[in-house]
Amino acid sequence: MDPFVHFPEQQVVVCSECKIGVLPDHINTHLTDKDTHNMRKEARDRVIQEVKQIPGLIQQKSGLNSINFPPANNPPIPELQKPRHDGMKCQFKDLQGKSCQYISCQPRKIREHYRKVHKWENPTRKGRPKAGREVNVPWRSGVHCQHFFVRGPGAQFFEVANTDTHVMPTNPSGDTRFQVVKQELGQAIQKAEKEKRQQITEPEEAKEPNRWLRRMGWVPHTEQSDPKILKAFAAPVDQEKEPELQVLCKAFDWMIQDAQHHAVREVVGLEALFEANKKEADKETQMPFESWMDITTVTKYTEVCKSVL
Repeated sequence: MDPFVHFPEQQVVVCSECKIGVLPDHINTHLTDKDTHNMRKEARDRVIQEVKQIPGLIQQKSGLNSINFPPANNPPIPELQKPRHDGMKCQFKDLQGKSCQYISCQPRKIREHYRKVHKWENPTRKGRPKAGREVNVPWRSGVHCQHFFVRGPGAQFFEVANTDTHVMPTNPSGDTRFQVVKQELGQAIQKAEKEKRQQITEPEEAKEPNRWLRRMGWVPHTEQSDPKILKAFAAPVDQEKEPELQVLCKAFDWMIQDAQHHAVREVVGLEALFEANKKEADKETQMPFESWMDITTVTKYTEVCKSVL
């Protein structure tokens, strides 16, 4: 079922790579995304079938409004995005003493929640408070919080423990302790496998059939790097956001044009052109190097060189 992790208490599955929850009907679209997974159809179908076998999963967006969130003293869930530390949690309690669990990271929304849901009115006047004046608010600030879904139903924040001060609950039951250990072990294994997939390692180079890659020494140069990050570096230059790189690439185009004009018999001589056209150092070539070629070919080769640059 990789890369998805099942959370039975919440009745949802979470993509451990993207750190977000995904409804069963959206899995195919999620795994098709070229910027994240770009998974083949056969692999997607296998994952979809495995998820379908899980009983009790929430199928519709409307069901996400009733997710059973973990207790507030639980540690952060590593499969989700890192906890935010600027949460503001409602402290209102109803007549039965039940606490409201609403959390927002925006002052405007927490005020709106108090005003619309709990009919609270701000006792202070509008505008910026005077310097040195203490402002009392009915919510608790600095709450560490996470959410299973990014937007829409299911995007509610829930409180998690501050890992800097978190301690294990005293006298946990045997079942609870077993589940915690089992979950931590599974998370550690998944994290190790993910890091292994993300890093370029030496054994992969030995299987590479292209001798040019080995000769260039790409693996030692990019060892321990994330392929996704390297791919982003090789993306075409954005002229508006990266003007300095655009100037560098333009200068590279001029250099290629200048090299074409100089790599001719009248400038460097016929012997140099024969030497430049050698594919292997110990084997002679029958033809001299020809610098003039179709403009489409020149552009194609130039773009490859610029991505490496």
